[in-house]
Amino acid sequence: MLYKYLKQNIKMISLYITIMILNAVILYFENVDKTAIMYSTSVILYIGIVVVLFGMFRFYKKSKVLKRKSIPKKLTPIEEAYVDIINEKVEEIEKLKSENGIKRKEMMEFYTMWLHQVKTPIAALNFLLQEDEVKELANHKELENELFKIEQYVEMVLSYLRMESDSTDYDFEKYCLEDIVKQAVRKYARQFIRKKINVELNNLDMEIITDKKWLLFVIEQVLSNALKYTNEGKIKIYTDAYERLVIEDSGIGIAKEDLPRIFENGFTGYNGRIEMKSTGIGLYLCKNVMKNIGGDITADSEIHKGTKIFINLTKM
Repeated sequence: MLYKYLKQNIKMISLYITIMILNAVILYFENVDKTAIMYSTSVILYIGIVVVLFGMFRFYKKSKVLKRKSIPKKLTPIEEAYVDIINEKVEEIEKLKSENGIKRKEMMEFYTMWLHQVKTPIAALNFLLQEDEVKELANHKELENELFKIEQYVEMVLSYLRMESDSTDYDFEKYCLEDIVKQAVRKYARQFIRKKINVELNNLDMEIITDKKWLLFVIEQVLSNALKYTNEGKIKIYTDAYERLVIEDSGIGIAKEDLPRIFENGFTGYNGRIEMKSTGIGLYLCKNVMKNIGGDITADSEIHKGTKIFINLTKM
C-alpha cells in the first residue's frame, strides 16, 4: 500500500523536498542564523510528513472501501469524473450483453423452427416409403437407412439446442432400466437386422431415478456409435458389478491416444477421419446430459477388440 501511495503522489513529495531545500539555501545565502535555518527546515519537513501521513490514511480508507467493491461516499472532482466514465462503460457492457442475449435467443428460435420444418418432409418421405410402388425399388432398404440417419441427425441437433437452452427442464421419476434400454433397442431394430448384428441383454432389472427422455437419448447415441463401428459380432447391454449400465460392442475399437478425448466437442479421432462417419458431437452431448441428470459416462476400448461404454446411473 505504501508503495502505491508514494507512486501516485511522487510529484507532491518531490515538491515538498524541493521547497525544503530551496528554503535552506535561500536562508543560508541571506546569512540567517543556522538555528533559524534548521528550525524553518524542520517545520517544512514536519508539515510534509503530516500531509503525507494524512494522505496515506485517506488512501488506506478508500482502498478498503474499493476492496469491498463499493464506491466511497466522499469523492474528489477527478474521482467523480472517473466514476462517471466507469458507469458509462458498465452500461455499455450491459447493453451489449442484452443485445447478445436477444440475438442468441432469436438464433435458437430460428434453428429450432427450421429443424421442426425439416422433420415435416422427413415424415412425408417415411410415409412414401410405405407405398407399394416405392417398396418395389431395389434400393428400398438403403433409402430407409438414409432416412433413419437424417432423423438421427435432426434429433441430435434438436437435443443440442434444448440442452443449451436456459429453459430446459428435467423430469426425474422412478423407472425400470430394462424398459428404457428395450425402447432404445427397438428404435435400432432395422439397423441390427440390416447389419446382421446380434444384441444381447442381461441383468437389466434395476430401478433407477432419472429423466427418461435424456437417458434414452444417451443410450440411443451410444447404440448408434456401436452399430456404426461394428461390422460383425454382437452388441451386449448389461449392468456390471458396480451397477453401471454397460454397452459393449465387438467393433473396430478406439485408438489409445484418442480415448481420453472422445467426449470433447467436435473430436472425431482416427476412426472418424478414416470412416468419415463421425460428427464429433454425439458423445459430447452424452457427457453433458449425464452431468445434468446426476450421472457420468466413461469408456474403455482397444483397437480391433471393441469398445465398452459405462453409464453411471442414480439407483433406487
